[in-house]
Amino acid sequence: MEVKTQIIIDWGDNPSKLEVLKSILSQAKAPDWHGLGLDALEDSFVVGNINEAKPPYEFCFKNLKTDKEEIMAFQNSLIEIFTECVRRYEGSTMSIE
Repeated sequence: MEVKTQIIIDWGDNPSKLEVLKSILSQAKAPDWHGLGLDALEDSFVVGNINEAKPPYEFCFKNLKTDKEEIMAFQNSLIEIFTECVRRYEGSTMSIE
């Protein structure tokens, strides 16, 4: 059985967008030179072959509730990127708790 790389995106302590990106990249064992934008994140997880951690991935979103529109839009962007990753890499999954 293949081991999945687990990426947990937890909004429980109201982290900033930068803190969330850094957490994701840390869990994926991204190189130090990795960019901190959504385009770079998409390249990393959809195009692939950048991070030390490889697919399949297990993405888990936790505590998504927010009343901040900017954060909601960012969360939706992450969900879109990781949904495409799940489509592309067999065995990858995503859950929202």
